[in-house]
Amino acid sequence: IPKYILPRPGVVLQTLFDDAGLLFSSLLVTLRITFLSLLLAVVGGVGLAVLFAQSKWVEISFFPFAIVLQVTPIVAIFPLINIYVDNQTTKLLLCAWIVAFFPILSNTTLGLNSVDRN
Repeated sequence: IPKYILPRPGVVLQTLFDDAGLLFSSLLVTLRITFLSLLLAVVGGVGLAVLFAQSKWVEISFFPFAIVLQVTPIVAIFPLINIYVDNQTTKLLLCAWIVAFFPILSNTTLGLNSVDRN
């Protein structure tokens, strides 16, 4: 196996220490986008799920759009995001939000609908 495909663990550790500054700053950017998108997905997903639980009409009207957003691959949505959004961080944040939003929405909706209303 060529070294550029699967380097030895010692080479990986050496590169980790040699490029620690660059890797750490990249890690901070990734963590910031991840946590911010998760926060926005939780706020949006739980908020919309509460609305869905309060009104079946709203759930029946809008939940199919959330399903379409979920089943569409992000690689198909990203070109549109790339065209309409200028900021690189916002593009990444929006993609991560799309991935995180639907599981939160669907599971919270299911949980709220399964609870006894009394």
